[in-house]
Amino acid sequence: DDDDDDDTGAAETSTNFSVSVTSPDGLATAALGNSSPQQLLAQFLLSKAHAAEETSLTEDAFQVALVNAAGIVTEIVTPLSWSQEADGTYVLELPGGLRLDCVVGVGLDGSVELVVGQPLPNGLLVAPTTNPLLDVDVASTASYQNFLDTVEDSIDLTSQTDLTVEEVQSIIDTIQDMDLPAPQAGQTLEQYIAAAIAASQEVVEREVYVAENSSAANLGELISTEGIHWFEGEEEEIGELLYGVFSYDQNTQVTSETEFFWNGSAFEEETDLGEDDWILGDSGWTQIAGMFTVVSALNADGTITLVSPESSSSTEQMSGIMVDLEGQSILDFFLGDEDVANWTDVIGANSTFSAGAVGYDITWTFTGDFILMWDWDCQNPENTGGICNTVWHSDGDGDAGNDTFATTLESIISSTASATSDPSAINAVVLPDGNGEYSVELVEGGVANIFQFDWQAAPPVATNVGTSTWVSVSLDNGVTYIELAMNDLLQGIIDFDEDETLLFTEHEGYVRYASKEMAGTSESEWVFNQAAKDEILNAALIPCIAADSSVLTDFSSFENAVVQCGGTQGQGGFTEANVSGLTFTNSEGDTITFNADGTGMLTEEGIDESISWEVDSSGYLVITFAGGDTDTVALVKSVAGSGMSVKAYEVDSGNSDGEIGSDVLWISQ
Repeated sequence: DDDDDDDTGAAETSTNFSVSVTSPDGLATAALGNSSPQQLLAQFLLSKAHAAEETSLTEDAFQVALVNAAGIVTEIVTPLSWSQEADGTYVLELPGGLRLDCVVGVGLDGSVELVVGQPLPNGLLVAPTTNPLLDVDVASTASYQNFLDTVEDSIDLTSQTDLTVEEVQSIIDTIQDMDLPAPQAGQTLEQYIAAAIAASQEVVEREVYVAENSSAANLGELISTEGIHWFEGEEEEIGELLYGVFSYDQNTQVTSETEFFWNGSAFEEETDLGEDDWILGDSGWTQIAGMFTVVSALNADGTITLVSPESSSSTEQMSGIMVDLEGQSILDFFLGDEDVANWTDVIGANSTFSAGAVGYDITWTFTGDFILMWDWDCQNPENTGGICNTVWHSDGDGDAGNDTFATTLESIISSTASATSDPSAINAVVLPDGNGEYSVELVEGGVANIFQFDWQAAPPVATNVGTSTWVSVSLDNGVTYIELAMNDLLQGIIDFDEDETLLFTEHEGYVRYASKEMAGTSESEWVFNQAAKDEILNAALIPCIAADSSVLTDFSSFENAVVQCGGTQGQGGFTEANVSGLTFTNSEGDTITFNADGTGMLTEEGIDESISWEVDSSGYLVITFAGGDTDTVALVKSVAGSGMSVKAYEVDSGNSDGEIGSDVLWISQ
């Protein structure tokens, strides 16, 4: 009999891709020669992504091609349609669905083209069609190029047996969340893409390794046995280094957390783990007395459900994947995350994990809204209702001397928008940008005008740099707050998480800053088992600044300082093998070479100075400089193949007393 089921074939599918294009800030600004100062400032504020949106591209700027794993173009693809939306995004209809081997390329000046048989060209922004919402930018270009450089040339990108569309898209998302280096003056797009590729290479290699070797994690088992070991050290908090363990006792059903902080000479347990912040619950604002969230349930699928002790509706789900870390670079698992950026300064590139070390890429997903009112330390909090979180209010009466902290939400809402450049005549509140430079005027009806106030100008001047919107929300528990819609401009000013919104609320007689993270939003971080945690701490080289002094002091004070850093009284801890034949780089970028014959060279700010060196009978490394100065150095900690933390007694020629200093010397050859 006849069977014609296969004769007609399936209709060819197509996918509409919504494409946003952003270019490096410097290039975009250069193309805006006729733009207003407000527009240029708005572009400048996008410094975190170093990007500005391109909304005036024509169809011929877009190119689509298929590539193989070696990065060679195998076929040019003609879009089925092209259009631009009112919001500036572009829509490309392409044959087929999501795939790894299809890229959308955007040429900003029309001089770069995709050619069959040739590699993806430098200077072309590209993104693979791994998501219906495509962000084509330097980060997508760098991550995809690094992906191609990392995988074997022989793999078939169309099979998705090695890496899936979702995994590659996750890699791109990771790089787009990174702080890539800022464009340099005079740098071409091609040069900047190359810099971004170099800056993100280790992160992409890490993510590819994880994608190929990870499996689902049983976080319930981890938290109730070894505990979940975490690290923190935000870039904005200079010198901050924290680590801790989050654990759960299934017998007592008690969640606990232990935290340690670097006190300048050692890690010390934090005894005050109470939160300063407040959380909005069913009964209103409640100060967080202990842990932010505690375990509510260990689920059969290995995930963990957590809940705020003060707000039963504020819940989150913890899930994750696990990966064997043996042989992997320790440093690589701290790259690309600003929350642990300070740890990248104290871990050497040559340190690797050993057998037994396991890493977990965990995701916290908010399954209920989290609304937090922050607090911080200040003098005399009793003057502002017992809470330091206050909002400075320019009341718009024309006299800045009358300005003070806002006390009511009603007072910070204007009936009409201002039409002046005098900041004292604008009713506005300061945004939490870190330095009080930006303010927002909330106008009845929901318009929010964003201003930059320059009080140092003569006369002071207010510049309107953009707009947003706001709404007032009143809850059954009696709390009212104003919610400011976040956009790219505000994101650059306040540096919030992508899905976080800014709130103003009234509490204890004053207006306070607050924030909201909605159910469905998520955050991710790397955590570790105990074996990995121990190896991270063993690899860390941190300056021990105990008793450092720029005041001249005697040698016995230096010996006592060494003891405070864990050394032995009167012992330097060095052998010749620690330095002989090696070159080191210090925290200032200066290099010092120790030749095997006791000679050497210090290169400081490009200037060479000869040295001689020896390890004396007490184990001190004694360095004598050509000018007669001497450094007597004690070894605080050494990490093989990486470097050492040292304490130094620095005596100028002609003096008997010296200064006490500390540093880390990294092996550079």
